[in-house]
Amino acid sequence: MNLVPLLSEKFPNLRIVIDHLAKPPFGSDGWEEWARQLKQAAENPNVFAKLSGLNTAAGNGWSAEVLRPCIAYAMDVFGAERLMFGSDWPVAILNGSYDEVWEETHLALSEFAASERAAVFGGTAARFYRIP
Repeated sequence: MNLVPLLSEKFPNLRIVIDHLAKPPFGSDGWEEWARQLKQAAENPNVFAKLSGLNTAAGNGWSAEVLRPCIAYAMDVFGAERLMFGSDWPVAILNGSYDEVWEETHLALSEFAASERAAVFGGTAARFYRIP
């Protein structure tokens, strides 16, 4: 992820999506560095991030509560207008089901406004990928 700011600076019109929220360091050291790099990447308005693959990154016993801190941080630095949900199917079923990923991600975002959740669960992706 540390190359994203460099790429976005050199190619200012390039739109970039950071997949899997750059794999947050669940249950290990490294939160500060992950957060610093994510914030640095988010400084460019053409950089977006995808909430995907978090259940496999979090490992066994993952839940909305486990996902909530990294999702809340991503909402803080990117905002809903540059954050989008991705199921990571079929890889996601290695540690859960599509339904669990969908439900737990909704729960992790439950404290945000309905308009923000609508952006994350469709609006942002539609805008980014230019889907009418």
